[in-house]
Amino acid sequence: MKYIKFKATSVMTIIVIVAVIGLLTAVILPPLNTARSKQSLNGAVDDVVSILVTARSQTLASYNSHNYGVHIASGSVTMYTGPTYSSGAIGNVVKSFDTGITASSISLAGGGVNVLFDRLKGSTSQYGTIVVHTAGAGSYSKTITVGSTGLVSVQ
Repeated sequence: MKYIKFKATSVMTIIVIVAVIGLLTAVILPPLNTARSKQSLNGAVDDVVSILVTARSQTLASYNSHNYGVHIASGSVTMYTGPTYSSGAIGNVVKSFDTGITASSISLAGGGVNVLFDRLKGSTSQYGTIVVHTAGAGSYSKTITVGSTGLVSVQ
């Protein structure tokens, strides 16, 4: 009888342990997913700001005697050389966003999705805002503002 009683106690212990693990998982996973979403959003915003600042800096310096621009797509941002964007150009620098991150509500003067910086001035006539957000029920967003002087800020 002791053997059967010991076996039943072991099964009950395993059931309790599995229940505790399930409860802890249910409590811990949502905050971890939230943190992961926010980190991906921050990384995408950093990529957009970095490319915009680099394009403006290279334009101000008249690097290779060109001006530089930035093309904003829903899932990536691309720095390009010259007055017009070409998706297959060799000199393009592309940074893609993590899955679940998109750029939307692109509201630039002139209605386009490109920000072209003026050579030796660093200003742009395509100033405005770009909203980068996460997908899903608990979505988060950040707004990137490009001023007419070419300076970039994040809200």
